[in-house]
Amino acid sequence: MAGIKEIEIEGFKAFPNKFSLELDKNLLMYGENGSGKSSIYYALHALLQSVYKSDHGAKYFRHEDSEENLINIYKLDDVKNNGFKPHIKITLDNEHQWELSRDGLSSTPDTADDSELRLLNKTSAFINYSYISRFRSARNSETINLWNVFIKDILPFYVPTGTDMTLADAYYNLVENPYPYRVRRDIDGFNDNLSKFINEINRNASDIYNKYFKDEDEVDALIQVKYARDDDEIENPHHEEFQLSYRQQKAKSTYVWRYPKIGLHIVVGDKAILKPQSFFNEARLTAIALAIRFACLQSGKPQEGQFLALDDMLISLDMSNRMKVIRYLLDDMADKYKIYLFTHDKLFFEYLKHKSKKSSSRWSYGELYMQDSKEPYIRISRTYIEEADHYIKQHKYEIAGNFLRKEAESFCKRFLPLKWQYTKEYCLLDLNGLINNSKKFAEESGISDTTLFDELDNHRKFILNPASHDSYDIGKYEYEIKQCYNTLLSLSQISIRRLLSKGQKVKIELSTVEPVTFKFNITLCEDVYLIQIAGKPSYVSKGMINFTVDKNGTSSSEIKTDNTTLKKFYDKNYEKSDKKKDKDFLVSIVRIDDGRPIGDLL
Repeated sequence: MAGIKEIEIEGFKAFPNKFSLELDKNLLMYGENGSGKSSIYYALHALLQSVYKSDHGAKYFRHEDSEENLINIYKLDDVKNNGFKPHIKITLDNEHQWELSRDGLSSTPDTADDSELRLLNKTSAFINYSYISRFRSARNSETINLWNVFIKDILPFYVPTGTDMTLADAYYNLVENPYPYRVRRDIDGFNDNLSKFINEINRNASDIYNKYFKDEDEVDALIQVKYARDDDEIENPHHEEFQLSYRQQKAKSTYVWRYPKIGLHIVVGDKAILKPQSFFNEARLTAIALAIRFACLQSGKPQEGQFLALDDMLISLDMSNRMKVIRYLLDDMADKYKIYLFTHDKLFFEYLKHKSKKSSSRWSYGELYMQDSKEPYIRISRTYIEEADHYIKQHKYEIAGNFLRKEAESFCKRFLPLKWQYTKEYCLLDLNGLINNSKKFAEESGISDTTLFDELDNHRKFILNPASHDSYDIGKYEYEIKQCYNTLLSLSQISIRRLLSKGQKVKIELSTVEPVTFKFNITLCEDVYLIQIAGKPSYVSKGMINFTVDKNGTSSSEIKTDNTTLKKFYDKNYEKSDKKKDKDFLVSIVRIDDGRPIGDLL
C-alpha cells in the first residue's frame, strides 16, 4: 500500500497561501492555538474521507456553501472575484497525487485507482480532543451512550470485510432512505456488522488498558462496549443499549426509526461500574476512551503507509498519564504506523522530542507559528547535530561547538537508562560523568569497541567544554570541530530502544546430556534495551534479574539474583547444555505471558 509522502494546502482553513509539509516519517508538530496545526490534521481528514462522499468533498471549497465551506477567510474574495482555486493535495510514495478542490477529488495520473485511498482510510485513524470530549459527555444522571462517538469518530473509518463502504455510510444510506420498510434485511446486515466489530473491540480494549494505561496499584479492569438486541440478557439494571430498527413504538402506532444506543460496561475487580462518568476521574475516562479507540484499529498484517493522526488528544492528562500513552505509541505502535502527532504544549513537545529520539530515528519535528500577516510560518525543528552542521558550513565554529556539546549530552541521555544518568546522591551527572558511564554501560552490555566514546571524551576536554564557557585560551578550529562532529554523527547512528519492561517475566528451558531439564523462570528488575550498531550484531543492555530454577519438573522456591545481560545469562547456561536449543538467545528466551520468543519484538 502506498503511504503519504507530502501534503500541500492552499486556501484551506488557516493556510491562505501554498504550504507544503513532508509526511514520509513520523511527525511531531508543535503549534500555538490558532497557528494552523489542526488545519493540517483536518486537511488530511477531509481529503481521505472525500473518497466516500457523494460530492467527493467539493462542498468544502465552494464559497456558495457558506455553512460548510472551509475556505480561508482571507481568500474568499479571491475565490469569488479572481477565480482562485483552493485545494488540498497529497503525494504518495508511488508518486500518485490526489487533489481535493471545488471540482471534487482528482488524481495524477487520472488513471489512479481510488482503492489506495480507501485502504489508507481503512487502516489509519484520526483521534483528537473532540473524540475524548464526546466520550465523556454524559451527565451524572445519564447512562453513557457511545453512539455519537462511534458514528462521528470511528465508523467513518471502519469498512467491514467483504464490503467497500464504511459502516457510517451504510448507516446514513439506511436512515435517509425514503422507503425504510424496504431495507429491513439491510438493517439486519448493518446490526450484524456493527456487532462483529464491537466484539473485536472487546477482545482488545481491556488488554490495552490494563497493560499500558492503568496505574501500577490499580486492579485490572474489564472494559466492554455493548450493542445489544432486545432479547439479550444483560445483568446491568441500567441496561438501555439497543440496535438500529424501524418499528412501531406501540401497537397500531406508525413505524419510526429507533436509533442505536451503544453502552459502556466496566468491571473493576469484582465491582460493576454502573456510572463510569461518576466513578472515574478525567484521566481514567480518557485512558478508557483511548484504549477503546486503539482497539478499534482493524487487525491483520500491518500495511505500509498506514498512520495515526493525533491532534491534542492528551491535553486533559497530566504528564505521568501522558507518558503511559506515549510509551504505548512508541513501544507498540510506531513500528506498525506512521504517527502524526500535533500538540500546543511546548513542554510536552520538547519532552516527547527527546523520548522519540531515544526510540527511533524515523521522526521529523516542526514548530508552527502564526505571523502578524496571518500567514502560518513553519520552522523545521533541527536536531542539535543538524544545527551544528548548519553553523559549521557558515564557519561559525563557536556556535557549532555549543550545539555539539548539547548533542553529546543528548546522546548520552538517549543511550543511558535513567539510573545511569545520576550519582549515588541522585544528582544528575555532568558531561564527564555521562560519557564515562556511557562507555561503562556499553562495555557491560557486550560492546567491546568503545573507541567512539574515548574520542568523545577527548573532544569534551578540548572542544565541548571550551565552547560552552567564557574561555578564549583554547581556539576552536575547523578541523577539530569537524572531527568532533563526525564522532557525534557516528554515535547518533546507534539505535537503542526498550525490548522488555521492568517486571516482565521470561523463561529459558535447557537440557543437559544426562539428561536433566532446567527451566529458568526470570523476572526482570530493570527495563531491557536493545542496542543496534550498523554492521554489527545487536546487543542487549545489562540489568538485574531475579530467577528461580525448576529441575526435572521440581520447582525451587529459592529466588536467585544476577546482574548481567540476558544474552550472557543464556550463553553461560547454553554452554553447559546439550546444545540442542537454538544458540540465538533471541529465539530461545520466551515471554511467559504469551509463549513467544523475545526476538518477535524486533
